[in-house]
This record gives sequence, structure tokens and C-alpha cells, in this order.
Amino acid sequence: MNRSASPLSEREAAVLRLAALGCTEQATAGALRLSRRTIQYHLASAVEKLNAPNKTAAVARAVCAGLIDLPAAEPAENARDLR
Repeated sequence: MNRSASPLSEREAAVLRLAALGCTEQATAGALRLSRRTIQYHLASAVEKLNAPNKTAAVARAVCAGLIDLPAAEPAENARDLR
């Protein structure tokens, strides 16, 4: 992934990455030691830069474009593990 060509700032990418992992704005704020309002600002900026209608679409676009990496999911041993 070439971060220098990314339309997202490092902070916007970090906020989207945590959103993709299911973190709330408050949890993201705590993890990054920022205010919730600052997290909202970075999310709104990323949504605008990616021309997305909402946060979920911005996360999807960022992942598909290779702008953010997500940890690989561990495969389940069998179908019962998925319940």
C-alpha cells in the first residue's frame, strides 16, 4: 500500500480502520487519545474525500482501494464455531 498516494491522512485512515473493526467513536477517541468531536471530524473528512454517502461506505471504499489494511480473520475450525 502506497500511503503517499492516499487521499486520506494517516489519522483519517486510523479512524476508518478502527471503525471497520467495530469501534465506537468513543472507543476510537480513547484509543487514539483524541476527543470524540475530533473523531467525528476525521470521519466526516474521510467520507467526503472518498465521495461516500456514509461511514460504512467510506470504510468499504477504503478497504477496496487498499487505503486501509484490516487484520485477517482466523478461519473457524468447523461450522459450529460460526454460531
